[in-house]
Amino acid sequence: MFKKWLKKGPPSKLLIKETIHYDDEPHSATDSAFGEDISKIDFISALPLELAAYILGYTSISDPTFLVSKAWKSVREDSMVWKQFYLRSFTPPRGPIANWNELYQKRMRLGENWRNGLVDGKSLAGHLDAVYCIQFDSEKIISGSRDQTIKYWDLKTYKCYRTLSGHTGSVLCLQFNEQYIISGSSDTTIRIWDTVTGETLKVLSGHELPVLDVRFNDKYIFSGSKDCTIKMWDLKTGELLHTFTGHSAAVNCIYVHTDSVVSASGDGSIRRWCLKELRIIQEFRGHARGLACVLYDGRTIISGSNDKTIRFWNTESGLVRELKQHTELVRTLAFNRDFIVSGSYDQSIKIWDFDGNLILDMKDAHRSWVFHVQIDCTKIVSSGQDNKIIIWDFSNGEDMSMFV
Repeated sequence: MFKKWLKKGPPSKLLIKETIHYDDEPHSATDSAFGEDISKIDFISALPLELAAYILGYTSISDPTFLVSKAWKSVREDSMVWKQFYLRSFTPPRGPIANWNELYQKRMRLGENWRNGLVDGKSLAGHLDAVYCIQFDSEKIISGSRDQTIKYWDLKTYKCYRTLSGHTGSVLCLQFNEQYIISGSSDTTIRIWDTVTGETLKVLSGHELPVLDVRFNDKYIFSGSKDCTIKMWDLKTGELLHTFTGHSAAVNCIYVHTDSVVSASGDGSIRRWCLKELRIIQEFRGHARGLACVLYDGRTIISGSNDKTIRFWNTESGLVRELKQHTELVRTLAFNRDFIVSGSYDQSIKIWDFDGNLILDMKDAHRSWVFHVQIDCTKIVSSGQDNKIIIWDFSNGEDMSMFV
C-alpha cells in the first residue's frame, strides 16, 4: 500500500477510508510490524551471545528454554547464563570462576548434603574446661573457655597454635575481625586484643556483674551483662558512651544490625533499641521463660528460650511461628542465607529452613550441653560443656573452599 502511495501521490479520501478500515481489524498478540508472526522469529539466535545469555539468565532454572532449539540450548549452556542463575540464589563465591555451570551444580550438591545429613565431624580438644564461645573465618577458629583462656585453632591442621591469657574468670563471649578480638568474662571486664599479635590493647571496666555477650562494629562495642544492662563503648578509646537500662534480669544475648541493638533477657522479653535515639523502640513478649539467644536480620527476630522453644518475630506484625522440637533450653542460634542452626541443653544441634521446617536433627552432637554454634555455607562449628569444639563439615570430600 505504501509503495502505491509513493507512485500516485497523497491518498484520496476513499483511500484514507480504506486505510482506517484496515487498521480497525482485530490484531493478534503475535502480529509484527514486519508483517510476520513474531512467535516464529528466533530472536535469541539473532542476538549477540552476550545479550542472548543476559536475557536467558532471567529465566528460571526449571524453564525448558534449552528445548526450543539447538541455538537456545547452546546459549543456555553458556557460563554467563549460569552465573546469573548462581548469583540470584547464592552469595558470590571466592576467587575467579571459569565455569559457572559446574559451580552452580556443586553449590546445589552442598545444599543436598545439608538436607541429607552427609556430614563429617572433627573434634578439637585442648581447653581444660567448658567452651562457652567460638567464632571462625576461612582460616581459624577462636574460642573462649571456662578455663579463662582464648585459643586460636588452625582450620587446616585442626591444631591449637596460640593461647591468650588475661581474664581472671570464664571467657563467656567473644567476637573478632581482622584487627580486634573483643571478649567478655565472668570477671566483669571486657578486653580488647590485637587479633594478629594477641596483645591486650585495653581492659574495659563498668559492668557490675559478668559480661554475657559482646558485639562490635567499626565504631562501637556493645555488651550485655548479668547486671541487667547493655553498655555502648567507643571502640577506639574504650570510653563508656551510654548505658541502656530497662531489663529486669540478665541480658543474656545481644545482636547488632545497622542502627539497632536487639537484646534477649532472662526476664522473658526481647527489646529492640534505636542507636540513633538511644532508646527502646520495640518490646516482644511471648516466651514462657527467660531467653538465652537472639538473631536479627533487620526484619525478622529469632529467639531461643528456656521454655524449650524457638520463636520467629516479624518486627512489624509480631509473632510469626513457634518451633517446639527441642526438649531443653535453646542456648544458641546461628544462621546463613539457607539455614538456621540451633543448639540446646538437650545435647542436640538442629538445622531448620526459614519456613520453620526441621531439616536435620543431630542428636547427641555433644556429650553435654551445647553452648555455642556458628555457621557458614559449608560447616557448623559447635562448642559445649564437654570441653570440645566440633567441626561439622558438609563438603562430603569436595573442595568447597570457594564458598567460604
